[in-house]
Amino acid sequence: MKVRVGSGPDSFGVWFPSDEKQMPWQRFLDELVEAGYDATELGPYGYLPTNIDTLKHELGSRGITVSGSFVECHFHRAEGWPELERQLRGLGPVLGELGAKYINLIHECYSDARTGEQTLPKELDDESWKHMVDTFVRAATIARDEYGLTPLVHAESNSNLEYEHQIERLMDETD
Repeated sequence: MKVRVGSGPDSFGVWFPSDEKQMPWQRFLDELVEAGYDATELGPYGYLPTNIDTLKHELGSRGITVSGSFVECHFHRAEGWPELERQLRGLGPVLGELGAKYINLIHECYSDARTGEQTLPKELDDESWKHMVDTFVRAATIARDEYGLTPLVHAESNSNLEYEHQIERLMDETD
């Protein structure tokens, strides 16, 4: 079996679509190649160019392929759906055009990424949990049925999918 190892913007300190403390996307792509990688995930939607022609040119000129990307939101909050759907519908066609296979669904952390301050409860109540599961299923269905992507769920420390019992519960309640 041949194993390929890729990286992604988060390994280079990129967490947000735009942040003056992060390296410019051109530098990320150059350093990715310099480090010996030829594959990446796209990072937060909007960090790398969203125009498919520009992105294909920039990746192709460096010999980089794309495995997938991720969408991230508070899946348990109804008001998060419009942004999640915007990311899904923006990434779906791009990932398909690039031959990527995966989309990672990430439930945002309960603490602020910049300050570490806890902003949400560590455990969701039953209503919020049900909404989170329903949103995962809705997003996964769009990714799979409309864009041919394999949806994955990313368990994350400081999120409501941090502990074994939370991960097992999600697995029990989804396919």
